[in-house]
This record gives sequence, C-alpha cells and structure tokens, in this order.
Amino acid sequence: MPLANPYFLNCESVPDEFMFSGDPGSIYIGFCEEGCKEDTSIIHGDGIYDHSSSICKAAIHAGVLDNRGGFVTVKLGYAHKIFGEATSRNVGSVKKGWSYRSFTLSKTIGFHKKLSLE
Repeated sequence: MPLANPYFLNCESVPDEFMFSGDPGSIYIGFCEEGCKEDTSIIHGDGIYDHSSSICKAAIHAGVLDNRGGFVTVKLGYAHKIFGEATSRNVGSVKKGWSYRSFTLSKTIGFHKKLSLE
C-alpha cells in the first residue's frame, strides 16, 4: 500500500472517524498536535486500545509520542475481549469490556523525510 499524506489528528481524534474506516490490519499515518497529555479525552486499554479512545493520548500512554505530538502509525485491529486499565507516562487509561474494534500504535520512523522528497 503506498503511503499517503498523513492525517492531522487533534487530541479528540478516534479511529472511528471517517478517515480510519478500513478493515482490521489497515495502517494509517497521522500527525498528532501537541498538548494531548492534559486533554480530558478518555482512553481504554494498555497497548491495545478500544476504537473509541483518543489516538494521540493513547500514543503518549504507549510511549510512541510525548506531549510535543508528532507522527504516529495507527493499525486497526479486530474485536477484543477486554481493555486493561493502567497508568503510563502519567496518563491513565480506563478498563473496558468487549469491543468490536481495536487499534495499536507504533512510531513512524522517517516519514517526514519521505514527504520532503516528494
């Protein structure tokens, strides 16, 4: 799949929005604004997050980003039985039961360099 321009994500952006409507296994690149650590958005999970969770706040919780924001890779997942509760990097998550959709996050290495070459 060719890389497209990243989606701009604010602190409230969740995968259920139109831009992340693909099938499980779909991968998207986003760019999170800064300051999401203090946002009031709720996240459910610890490493695997519920589809209703804030992407940018979950990325801070997962250690993928810090409060300065930046590029993040979002991978849509399948249904998940339970989403754990944990505090990580001074960001708390809330436990939640079954959900039909999940997502994971990873660092996006070198994407800004690819953008500058096109």
